[in-house]
Amino acid sequence: MKKHTSDWPQNTPAVASGRRQPWPLLRKLTTHYRQSLWIMLALCMLNGCTDTEYAPKFSERAFNTIKIGDSSADVIATLGKPIRNVKGSSKMVYHYDKIKVDFLIGMDDRRVYEIRDPEEALEPESLNLIFTYDDMCKLLGKWSRVTYAKDLEYWCYSRSPIARSYQLREIWIDVTTDKVISKDARFYWD
Repeated sequence: MKKHTSDWPQNTPAVASGRRQPWPLLRKLTTHYRQSLWIMLALCMLNGCTDTEYAPKFSERAFNTIKIGDSSADVIATLGKPIRNVKGSSKMVYHYDKIKVDFLIGMDDRRVYEIRDPEEALEPESLNLIFTYDDMCKLLGKWSRVTYAKDLEYWCYSRSPIARSYQLREIWIDVTTDKVISKDARFYWD
């Protein structure tokens, strides 16, 4: 049997039978090429599927300087006026002060509409289990306090002009105290 001299692994069936694999380096490059192709394809799809329009004075750097407890005047001075200002609705916010997590829940259907977890206190697996008020109470127990959503305003600093996926940037203001209670920076998938 002919001695194998390539750097191709010796335990493959073709090498064990004495056949030499053609272009071993090409095969290695092909795997790398395939991975690169998938990454490029995913980036192209993501870029093609997103369409984000920001408020005129908005910047990520300025958005990152906004802190919980800032006044609404500070937010407007830093980011300018939002694209859209949404006042409260028939929803309530259940606050868990110990872990700093808030749940926006509909009063009619008791469905969870949004979870604010700025410090990522909850495990992602736990978040996937919470769909209703009952799920929330079962997993986390009794909440600390409740705020009616009518006392909240959502200042939207980004949007999708054609209803597609986009980079969501929102500031939540408690109108009773005129302070920032939360900010949301995430990719909204539509």
